[in-house]
Amino acid sequence: MKFDVCIPTKKKLHAFSSDSQINRILIDHSTPLSKARTELMEQVATEWFIFLDDDVIIDRRWLDKIMKGIDAKTGAICGFAVTANPVVNLMRAFLILVRGTGCQRGFTSNALIRKKAVEGIVLTRKGRLEDLELQEKIRANGYEWKFAWAFAKHTKKGNKVLKEALADFKTLWVERGFVDALRMI
Repeated sequence: MKFDVCIPTKKKLHAFSSDSQINRILIDHSTPLSKARTELMEQVATEWFIFLDDDVIIDRRWLDKIMKGIDAKTGAICGFAVTANPVVNLMRAFLILVRGTGCQRGFTSNALIRKKAVEGIVLTRKGRLEDLELQEKIRANGYEWKFAWAFAKHTKKGNKVLKEALADFKTLWVERGFVDALRMI
């Protein structure tokens, strides 16, 4: 199976390792991310595509683990990005172990997505949390968003990841209440 790889980036992509399963690498510099992701989804030519952020590194094991979770109901399946900061990784692991992945917000930093599951989807969210918007719209299209125990390396500094997570938590708390924010972060 071949995949289009979609990379919404503000920076120039320096390198990408070659893989026989890559059909095309599509890059979009639009802002906000919702616009870039929408434009990339419209360009996809393969049955499945990968959203990969420019600060995330995956390897062959990631794709193998992701693909094991695919079935007829799968609209998207993502892995987990780990940082160099063990505190951030432990906090995320603790939350996943305590609450499971049923309420977990889907990550578009490293996700395999079925093209048919995103038909007609236009992302409109300003700022962050466009991944949650995409997850909810894929589910509204009748597909599942799944999680795989596949790990990608997040090159962003752990402190920045933590600050973004706290900002996302505050936004979700205002929009959806404390309990839902805690479940989704």
